[in-house]
Amino acid sequence: MNLFLHLTKLKFISVSISVLFLFNFISSEAYAQASFRPGYVLTNNNDTIKGFIDFRNNDKNSKKCVFRKDLKTEVQTYSPGEIKEYRISNGKYFVSREVVIKERKEQFFLEYMVDGITDLYYYWNEGPHYMIEKKNGEIFELTNEEKSVIIDGKEHLHKTHSYTGWLKVIFQDCPQIFPMIDKAPLENKSLIQITKKYHEYVCDDDKCIIYENTLPFLKVKIAPFVSVGYSTFKIGSDQEFPSSYGPKVIPSAGFLLKINFPKWNEKFAILFGNEFQSIRFQKKDNPLLLNTPAVREASISSSDIKTTFALKYTYPQGKIRPSFQVGYCNHSLLNWEVKSHAEATYNGYTRIYDYSKGTFVKSLKGVSIGPGCEFKALGNKIGFIDLLYQYTMGKYTTQGINARVMIDNKLSWLGFSGGIYF
Repeated sequence: MNLFLHLTKLKFISVSISVLFLFNFISSEAYAQASFRPGYVLTNNNDTIKGFIDFRNNDKNSKKCVFRKDLKTEVQTYSPGEIKEYRISNGKYFVSREVVIKERKEQFFLEYMVDGITDLYYYWNEGPHYMIEKKNGEIFELTNEEKSVIIDGKEHLHKTHSYTGWLKVIFQDCPQIFPMIDKAPLENKSLIQITKKYHEYVCDDDKCIIYENTLPFLKVKIAPFVSVGYSTFKIGSDQEFPSSYGPKVIPSAGFLLKINFPKWNEKFAILFGNEFQSIRFQKKDNPLLLNTPAVREASISSSDIKTTFALKYTYPQGKIRPSFQVGYCNHSLLNWEVKSHAEATYNGYTRIYDYSKGTFVKSLKGVSIGPGCEFKALGNKIGFIDLLYQYTMGKYTTQGINARVMIDNKLSWLGFSGGIYF
């Protein structure tokens, strides 16, 4: 029986390693298309070419457009001026424009945020820059420069808030929005609101278009899931119970919360999971008890609530999206039911040992780590499968003859977990 379990464990580990290599291959293949999203480019000849845009951070989006017609073709990189515009489908919109920096003209891809009586643009060049263009073609940059002021012989830096003055000049025919301008910080949300409000006051015909993709700050999903895997349990040196148990297949079920912060980074998520499982181990061995060979049978069982708290990274594109997570794992053992029965025979005399208590702790803490993938399931729902390794431990403290004794409890688990987010 022990040989069978050993062979089964080796087979499971070999399969797991193969799966790890498969995930690694999928990850490397998916990496090249991880940030490509459906969109289009408009050439200088006014030809619209549909394909996929490599969506990166603000700095890269402002300085180049990396485009491919499909996810298998070679990429084409466009600099500002080489195309008129590009756009992510139902998302961010960039136009090629010339701006003046320190009396020198340079070209950038400006993010087109508001199209109204006045247009609002944004780009990044060693920091954020905001531009407002009037319908007559006049364009103004909104700034909030720092200036040095000497007070009581000491130098102090303060913000000039010059952008509020420019906004009042640009929107001088609409003093109703001046209180908004006075309170507005120099950032996307407030500038969009001011530009939109101005349009609503002075224009009754044309609709103000906001191109900025307003992502929610927080997105929470819940998933019921099931898990199955091999567990092993070990305790430190103990004459009353065997020191190791398993491997044994242990199933479990629970709920998982997935928390995303789309405005920060949609690829990362915080996971918080709770699952219930019932731990059952049995072991038969032949220890030496008082230098006498013995036959011992032991069983241990406990109801267990396993809690995980992890950080997960998921590639955002593809039908199958590889992922990887690492985090904290805790086993709260609600109760222990333990038995150990041993019989040692010497010179025809049999001595019996029975124990119903042992050096078992009520909480085990450790790590949870492993690869996985997400995919579409049940219509627009997202399903997931993760291959996880979890290792937890705790210490049982008891008083020895001359000092306190620490006895380790170690519980490890290797298996698969899967569910669907709602």
